[in-house]
Amino acid sequence: MRRQPAYLRGTALSCRQRGHPGRGNGHISSAPRVSNEQLGAEAIGVASDARVIDNRVRTLSEDQLLERYRQLVDRRLEGSIGVADSFELDRIEARMNVQDQSEMHRVVSLQNEWKQEREAILDSIEQIVAQLKASA
Repeated sequence: MRRQPAYLRGTALSCRQRGHPGRGNGHISSAPRVSNEQLGAEAIGVASDARVIDNRVRTLSEDQLLERYRQLVDRRLEGSIGVADSFELDRIEARMNVQDQSEMHRVVSLQNEWKQEREAILDSIEQIVAQLKASA
């Protein structure tokens, strides 16, 4: 038997050439097959878990939301965040973004009101100055 180059040693091709039983027969994956029914059941379970997480995030108070956000961000920075926690963090960030947007709309509304009040005060001052000039 001819010696293989180093880059082929340990590959499926080299195993086939060496005659190892059950290896190198063209089947790379040894993962068990999953039926469509099992996938459907898992999808339903995941969707149910997602709804539970989403509902839990919706019911958190502001303080609890910030505390949970900090916990999950710390886990993400440590690299120890799981799929469910990652989804929860996404939901929390989405809720915080919506709150930020509504707060920004409120700030813009207050700024518009302030400008209108300022213009009304300036108009009033101009009228008073004009009356004082006319009477003097």
